[in-house]
Amino acid sequence: MKERAYAFGEGGGLFGILTEPEEASQRPFVILLNAGLVHRVGPFRVSVDLARRLAALGFSTLRMDLSGLGDSTPRPGEPDLHRRVVADLRDAMDFLAQRRGARRFVVGGICAGAINAHRAAVADPRVAGLIMLDGYAYPTPQFLLRRYAPRLANPAAALRFVGRQLSNLVAPQPAATPSEDDEILSQDFPPKDRIAAELRQFVERNLALLFIYSGNWYLYFNYREQIRDNFPDVPFGDRLTVEHFPEADHTYTLLEDRERLFAAVLGWMREKFG
Repeated sequence: MKERAYAFGEGGGLFGILTEPEEASQRPFVILLNAGLVHRVGPFRVSVDLARRLAALGFSTLRMDLSGLGDSTPRPGEPDLHRRVVADLRDAMDFLAQRRGARRFVVGGICAGAINAHRAAVADPRVAGLIMLDGYAYPTPQFLLRRYAPRLANPAAALRFVGRQLSNLVAPQPAATPSEDDEILSQDFPPKDRIAAELRQFVERNLALLFIYSGNWYLYFNYREQIRDNFPDVPFGDRLTVEHFPEADHTYTLLEDRERLFAAVLGWMREKFG
């Protein structure tokens, strides 16, 4: 395995670490993105460990800082976050194409990194695979049943719930202050119709999709088939793989949860791009 730091992009403003196997291959290059404001190592070095395991399988991985994060400087003249992310990713793909002859890419990340990976896949046809950890999910009847049925099955809890609703009808109460965890994990997803159209585009391009959800994503996701139920008109076929680790936290802090995550990602990479 070889690792080397690079500055690339306009004026060398972007920074990343390229982890490569000893022997070059024709497999797609992997690009791992920042999880929120965490720099390129990822939460508890998850991106470092994943990149090195991918190298052992023969895949090269760039762990990059998007502009304005980690060791990458802000991108001048582009105030729009979405366009800035796409420009950063295109610079990274152009750099790997010039330096290593890369033609296809798998892009991924956790939370904000997942959503940014999705944006890159929409904008650039060189993206052949997408790894989204705790990305988009929308409520379904089964999701709501799984979330609320255990509470309603408890008579005392059901009475408290009904009492709160009746009290609100008589004297509406101000909205409760969300917990610290809910604030951290709060997401404002794009309209579902737009995501459905983009997923159909991915299917038409034969793009491989790996969606992984942790237990901390319970506000949005709580069963494996939820994504297919969200988008019944998208003909995913075998292009979509979904994993659900309800016992894991959002950043895979515990080693046993991290091992499950790595096994899922590495197995999928081997199957789709082997």
